[in-house]
Amino acid sequence: QNALYDPDYSKTIEPNDIPRRLVLSYLYEIPIGPGKALFGQGLIGQIIGNWQMSGITVFQSGVPLRIAASENTNLYDFSLSVGRGNRLKDPVLPSSERTTERYFDTTAFTAAPAFTIPTDSLTQPQLRNYGRRNFDIAFIRNQPIKERFAVQLRADITNFFNTPALSLGTGSSVTVGTPQFGRVLSGGGQRNIQLALLFTF
Repeated sequence: QNALYDPDYSKTIEPNDIPRRLVLSYLYEIPIGPGKALFGQGLIGQIIGNWQMSGITVFQSGVPLRIAASENTNLYDFSLSVGRGNRLKDPVLPSSERTTERYFDTTAFTAAPAFTIPTDSLTQPQLRNYGRRNFDIAFIRNQPIKERFAVQLRADITNFFNTPALSLGTGSSVTVGTPQFGRVLSGGGQRNIQLALLFTF
């Protein structure tokens, strides 16, 4: 973004910055069935045993938001692909006040008046999009048949707890002056269950 003669004007947090990210991968052998601690002998263990649970869990913080405003400066050679406005104060709301209808304090931003350089940064230093909290879990049963064959029944469940992946996106939710400014308009990532039966030999 152009601001002639001032290379520091566009110094900002990288738009894809994720300062905290934790990924856990795990596999648990449920101790039920032949050779296990519970029902290690007999028909019951063979019927209900041989189960595993595996999963991948992700926790990460959100990327910094980029607030856009109308380009009204009329400054020579100050073209912006997405206009910047003025930031008047810290836009971050306390978590108790934050809702999908008012994710941040919209009064913190305004369009820059004509013939002035916008004071806002390219991305917000404190205001970030929703983070990610996701559990993908699989339940697997391996049933051996003699020595050469085995049947595997599995249920793969993405977004096990059906946590919505909310986002303000890059449109009207982050554009000063629009009716949707500050509102959460997009979400997804609903729970999905996939069943599979595999025969190996």
